[in-house]
Amino acid sequence: MYQIFNKMGVFPFEHYNYLAELAHERGCKNILEIGTGLGISSSAMLMMNPDAKVTTLEKHVDILKKAKKNIFNICGEGVSERATFINERYFDWLDTYLAQEDFKKFDLVFLDAYVSRYNEVERLGKVLADGGLFVVSNIRTDMTKSIMAKEDLLYSGKYEFIKMLDDTVFVSKNISKNEN
Repeated sequence: MYQIFNKMGVFPFEHYNYLAELAHERGCKNILEIGTGLGISSSAMLMMNPDAKVTTLEKHVDILKKAKKNIFNICGEGVSERATFINERYFDWLDTYLAQEDFKKFDLVFLDAYVSRYNEVERLGKVLADGGLFVVSNIRTDMTKSIMAKEDLLYSGKYEFIKMLDDTVFVSKNISKNEN
């Protein structure tokens, strides 16, 4: 249905309400979303948490344009000061972001993309604030990716497990095991 209506092969993240509620409960103000898709998750987080700012990355320009339109339709044009849209592959953006001397850390990092580089999970952890939320979706898409993501997140000792919903793992960065 979403693919036909939006004329593109993306689906909204099905647990967007839980994600938005969790972000609100945890007081997440600086949010990074990787894989904008239709903009549903960003919209939910922006609506639920009026003080939040969302930086969202999408490598497909047509999908990003549609998402931006959706977010403005759902949240209103006034959200433009709180939403930053970046058309770039996340690992390229991450290289540039981490190269900054004083980069700002995110309270929540939401990885919702079909990616081939799940070894980037550890690098993404570097932009996550201590005690911040790290949500990884689509980890069961490919068995190898699933094993790597679960091991990187759950067994490294750097993250505390919160919840698993379908193909999504919710964890929090363990302050006592922080490594920059």
